[in-house]
Amino acid sequence: SVPDKMENDSIGSSYQRFDVSRSIAELDLTLYDVLDTVLAEAMARDVVHELYAPKMERVDLKSVLSHCHTLENRFPIVTDPNPLPIFIFDRQLLRYIHRNA
Repeated sequence: SVPDKMENDSIGSSYQRFDVSRSIAELDLTLYDVLDTVLAEAMARDVVHELYAPKMERVDLKSVLSHCHTLENRFPIVTDPNPLPIFIFDRQLLRYIHRNA
């Protein structure tokens, strides 16, 4: 019947929107991972060739170390003191060290 077809179309449309949203979120995470990898490789090359100049800035260590949201759920970061004080550090170098630890 027509009402049943309209309900099925509505359900299918909702599923398609959900699927598109999920796909965009996955693509976003993948692109950020690729960007992080490219930046880490470039930084590693510069460190090896003694060309890397650290960019010292105020860093919230917990937010930098929990950058990967999927790991935050598996490995929660618990600190003492809580919250950690702000450190002066090179954010990219810290992420590279943490990523390769």
